[in-house]
Amino acid sequence: MSTAHSLVDRLIAAAESLDLPASGPVCLAVSGGLDSVALLHLFKQSPWQHRLHVVHVHHGLRGADADADATFVEGLATTLGVPSTIRIVNTLERAQRDKLGIEAAARALRYEALADVAHGISSLVVATAHTVNDQAETVLMRILRGTGVDGLQGIRRRRLITDTIACIRPLLDVTRTELLDAAVACGWSWREDSSNVDVYFRRNAIRHHVLPSLVEFGGTATIHHLARLADAAADATNIVTAFIGDHGVDTTSLALATEVLTILPEYAQRTLIRAWLRTHVQSNVDHTTIQRVAAALHKQPGSQIDVDGQFIVVVDRAFLTLVQRNEATADVAASDTVIPDVGTYETQNSSLVVQRIVGYPQPPYNPATAYVDAAKVAFPLTWRRWNDGDSMHVLNGPGTQLVSDILTNAKVPPSIRRSVRVVSDAHGIIWLCGYRLAHRARCTEHTTSFLTLQCSPSMSLPTNVVRVFDRTFSPFISREEIDAMVFSIAQRLNHDYANQEITFLVVLNGAMVFASDLARRVTVPCRFETIRASSYGNGMTTSGTVHVDQPLPSLAGRNVVIVEDIVDSGLTMERLVRDVQASGAQSVAIAALLSKPDVHQYRVDVTYVGREIGNDFVVGYGLDYAGYGRELDAIWVVCNTETA
Repeated sequence: MSTAHSLVDRLIAAAESLDLPASGPVCLAVSGGLDSVALLHLFKQSPWQHRLHVVHVHHGLRGADADADATFVEGLATTLGVPSTIRIVNTLERAQRDKLGIEAAARALRYEALADVAHGISSLVVATAHTVNDQAETVLMRILRGTGVDGLQGIRRRRLITDTIACIRPLLDVTRTELLDAAVACGWSWREDSSNVDVYFRRNAIRHHVLPSLVEFGGTATIHHLARLADAAADATNIVTAFIGDHGVDTTSLALATEVLTILPEYAQRTLIRAWLRTHVQSNVDHTTIQRVAAALHKQPGSQIDVDGQFIVVVDRAFLTLVQRNEATADVAASDTVIPDVGTYETQNSSLVVQRIVGYPQPPYNPATAYVDAAKVAFPLTWRRWNDGDSMHVLNGPGTQLVSDILTNAKVPPSIRRSVRVVSDAHGIIWLCGYRLAHRARCTEHTTSFLTLQCSPSMSLPTNVVRVFDRTFSPFISREEIDAMVFSIAQRLNHDYANQEITFLVVLNGAMVFASDLARRVTVPCRFETIRASSYGNGMTTSGTVHVDQPLPSLAGRNVVIVEDIVDSGLTMERLVRDVQASGAQSVAIAALLSKPDVHQYRVDVTYVGREIGNDFVVGYGLDYAGYGRELDAIWVVCNTETA
C-alpha cells in the first residue's frame, strides 16, 4: 500500500503543476489496461475523487475482446462510484477515408471522443495514463522515423485538444513497473490487450525488443534519460517559440514575411516554418519538406515548392505564400456573385457575410471586416475578383487609384494578388476585400444605417498588424513592458517627492491613459490638472507651432510634474515648462512615457522617462494618429514600407 500512497502524492503534485482546474469534472481516459486502471484508482484517492468521470473509447476493432474491455471499464467505474461514458467509433472507416494507418486513425478518433465527452459534461480537462515508458518509446519512434528538436518533445505533459479543453499526463514521470507493483500490492485487476504484443505495430516492436535491448546495455536509467531528452527538447522549443513571438510573427497568415525569417537562426527558421505549415496543412509535414521550404528563401521569385500534393509554397520577393494547388492553377476570371440583400454568400474557397447592424459600431481593427454607411450603397451588390483597370478612391486617400497599385503598395504577395475580391454596386467598388474601403461608403457621425461586410478567409493583413486610419502598424511595445515602465516612473516619483505633494499637469489627450495608470502607482499626495497643448495636427510630423487651448491653472508654489505621452521635437514641452515656471511654481519636471532624444530640437530635460525610442511614429496607449488608435492597449509602430 505504501507504493500506492507514494504514487498518489506524486499524482497530486503533478496534476497541480499541470493546472488541473479547481472545480468541474475531471475526465479520465480508461482503456481497461494496467496504466489507465492505475490512473483511476490513484485519482480515487486524491482530492478530486468526487469529480471524476471515466471515458472509454471502443475503437471498433478486436471484436469480442474490445466488447469485454468496455464491459470491464463500465463495471469498474460503477464499483468505484464513478460515472462513465462508453464511446464506440469506426476506426477502419476513418483510416480509409483519411488515408491513415490504423494507429493514427484510432488516436485521432480517441481524442475527438474524449474532447466531445468532456465538452458535454462541462469538463475542461482530460487525464490520460501515459507513463515514462510511453515517453521513452515515443522518443525512440521519432528518432527512428526522423525528427527535429520539436519532435523530440515526445508526449507533452499538457496540451490543448480543443480551444478550451486540456489533456494532461500526470503519470509521465512514473514507470510502468511502479504501476504494476502498486496494482499487485493493492489487488487491482485490469485487462490485457492482446494486440499490445503484436510486433507488426512499430510501437510494440520498440516496446518489446528495442527498448529492452537498450536497457540491457545502458541500465534501467536509460528510460529516464530518454524522457529527460524530451523535457530538454521541450525547453529548447519553448525558447525558440518565445523568440519567434518576440518578433511578432503570425503563423495563421497564409503569407509569411521573408524579412522575419532571414533574421532568425536556421533552427528557428525551420521551427517557424514547421509551425506555419502545420497551422494550415492537415497532413504530416516531414523534416525534408520543411528543409525544402527553408531553402526556398534563396530561390527566385515565382518558384514553387510542393508541400503535400494539395498545397504549394510560392516564393515572392517579400513573402512565402501558402496556396492550395487548385487555387494556384484556377482561372482567375471566376464567376461573379450577385448579392441582392443581406446574407451569407460563398464561392469554392471563400465566403462573404453581409449584415445590417443597429447603433454606431465600435469596430475592432480587423481587416477582414468593413463597416459601411448603408445609405451610400445600393443593392444589388456584386462580389467578384478585381479586373485590370479597376479603380477606387480609398478611405481618406488622395484620389482615385488603380486596384493593382493599391495591392502593390499594400505589399500583397503577387501569388495571391489575383485572388483578392471586391464588393461593388452600380457606382463602383465599395470595398477591396481585406484591404481598403471606398471613401464614399465611409461611416460618419451622420450615419444612421450600417452594413458590415466580412470576408473569410482573409488573405490580407496578418493578425499581428493593425490598421489605424489609413496606415498599417506593427507591434512595438507590449502592455507588459508598458506596465513595467509606468511602475518604474512611479517608484522614482515616490522617492524624489517623499513627504511632498505633486501636482500633475496632464497634457491632453495623449497622456490621459498614461496619467491614469501612473496615478494608481504613486503613493505620495498628488493633485491633477489638465491642459490641451500639441504641435501635431492629423499628420505624423510636428507642425512647428504649439497650440494651447486654455490658460494654465493656478500653480504658484506647487511642485509640478508635466505628464506627457511622448517627447519628440520638444517644442510643446519647452513652451509648457516656460509657462509653468512663469506661473510661480516651486519646481517643474517632465514625466514622459516615451522620448525621442535623436530628434529633440529644443533643450528639454525629461526627468522621468519610460523608454527612449528612435524617430518612429507610434500609436496606442493614448497616442493617436489623426485622432484614432488611442484605445489600443499596447504601442504599435508604423510600417514604414507602406505607401499611404
